[in-house]
Amino acid sequence: MGETKKAIGIKIEAMEEQFQLEQLLSMLSILNELELSKESLVLNAKNFSLEMQIQHNDRINAVFNYVKDHFQEHIALEEGAVLVSMTVPSFCRNLKIIANKRFTKFLYDYRLVHASKLLAEKAISITENML
Repeated sequence: MGETKKAIGIKIEAMEEQFQLEQLLSMLSILNELELSKESLVLNAKNFSLEMQIQHNDRINAVFNYVKDHFQEHIALEEGAVLVSMTVPSFCRNLKIIANKRFTKFLYDYRLVHASKLLAEKAISITENML
């Protein structure tokens, strides 16, 4: 057990010396090897429910869409909870389980990605992007 892990580790380390196209091909090879590997371990399948996952996806999508539309405004934690009809503690717990982030981190990450995208697409300064 662990042979796949060792082989993939070697391939990942070798990618550092490769050109971008070679890295892409290596990544595809790694994904293929992972798919074909018989060495697997199911993590946290206890109490798994597809219906529960769909409900969580609807809720996280509602929060994501709200953040997407209002990220330039102040968004309180309570707004997110009300949006998905949950108490604040329940909202925090569920968001942490689903997105693996607290709400403020979720919001900051979205803002950072948006700012990075603007900086990459436009030849203007950071201070101009803030306006």
